[in-house]
Amino acid sequence: MRLEATGVSYGYVRGKDVLRDVSLSLDDGEVLFVLGANGSGKTTLLQCLSGVRHPTSGTVSMDGRPLLQWTARERAQRIGVIPQFHEPAFAFTVAEAVLLGRAPHLGLFARPGVPDRAAVDRALETVGMLGARDRTYTELSGGEQQLVLIARGLAQGAQCLLMDEPAAHLDPRHQHEILGVVRGLATGGRSFVVTSHQPDSALHYADRVLVLVEGRAHSYGQPGEAMTADSLRAAYGMEFEIVRGESGTRAVVPRISGPSSG
Repeated sequence: MRLEATGVSYGYVRGKDVLRDVSLSLDDGEVLFVLGANGSGKTTLLQCLSGVRHPTSGTVSMDGRPLLQWTARERAQRIGVIPQFHEPAFAFTVAEAVLLGRAPHLGLFARPGVPDRAAVDRALETVGMLGARDRTYTELSGGEQQLVLIARGLAQGAQCLLMDEPAAHLDPRHQHEILGVVRGLATGGRSFVVTSHQPDSALHYADRVLVLVEGRAHSYGQPGEAMTADSLRAAYGMEFEIVRGESGTRAVVPRISGPSSG
């Protein structure tokens, strides 16, 4: 599946766009990280890519066909959205929370059947959460909840998953656990758009990076091309260095001036 945005702009108020002429493309098996400061348009971009919001100008297309020409059900069968926070209204079990992902495949008033529950178990097994299927979702840790939400997207059958800051508020171990699952699923052919404030994660897990500055694409390309000291300074208003360790591992660190002499 190919997801493509061409010259996309969006404004909540007429004449004040928060996205301005953004273009990108995503093919099967790719992971795209979207970096940018708060208010740079990252979440709005995800909403346009999912069809929740319609661009005020430009086009989002799926497999060469404008997203507006697909029904909501057709979009949901192909594109899944994983929010940063998800607080269900009821005390669902993990299996029930994932079962919600089967809704686009059920007719009006239809009840989930054996194939739907099998899809839930396959999805939970894929992310390593099958043993938690009967636990209450709200009792899980933040990292476990993110895994369950990924499983919901898998049960949904989505080929492309849009993730809004999935590693926010997680410790380093769980950040890399979540992103390792994402990378593994991409190797299997699924595609991901991941918004993030963590350039280091983009270096390790992204195929391509889009850096947004005030709603515009400042840079776009492979991590080493799109993430430079200049683009990160433009995005976050501070100085960065990209360093390389003896093993070849790269890292992004703030540039801190030493104490002045005298």
